[in-house]
Amino acid sequence: KTVKFGLFKKFLISFILIATIPMLVIGYLSYNGMRDFREQTLTQSKSIIKKLSTTNIRQKAIGVSKELEIYFKVNRNVNLEEIKDDPYLKSIAVQPVGVTGYTAVHTTNAISIFHKNPKIVGMDLHKLKGKFPKFWGILERSLKGPASGYYMWKDIHGKVREKYMYCAPVKGTNLVVAATTYLDEFYQP
Repeated sequence: KTVKFGLFKKFLISFILIATIPMLVIGYLSYNGMRDFREQTLTQSKSIIKKLSTTNIRQKAIGVSKELEIYFKVNRNVNLEEIKDDPYLKSIAVQPVGVTGYTAVHTTNAISIFHKNPKIVGMDLHKLKGKFPKFWGILERSLKGPASGYYMWKDIHGKVREKYMYCAPVKGTNLVVAATTYLDEFYQP
């Protein structure tokens, strides 16, 4: 009986190993495949969300540009000095984009006309050229026509995050609407 039991024991161990090892290998490969699939899905999802968010920002700039164009068609005799103090016009020019983003308006000479931050209104934006070269590159291109791009900016908590800006000229004027916000806002649930 001991011989039979020993043989049975060896057979049982062999059977368990033969059945278990392939299952472990398949499980390991499945786990890695699922992990790779998840990473690819996240990468693709992030890419799609980034494209949709930049489209959203672009549409906001173009929309505000069109609103301003209509305003100036109706109010043909308004000059630059008068528009700076017009609260109705400011409500058109400065609108929210995403959670913390906004639209702003500058001239084709890079002078800020409307901005969320009152300290920037009237500022010659050329001053930002050395401190924020990527931002300035987008803004400089906007002085000649539509422009867009990505740049890094420090948020109110001191964290540097990626932003996207789209600049749309206001037809019939020397004004440009810039819409910008942090892209990671669009990745939040």
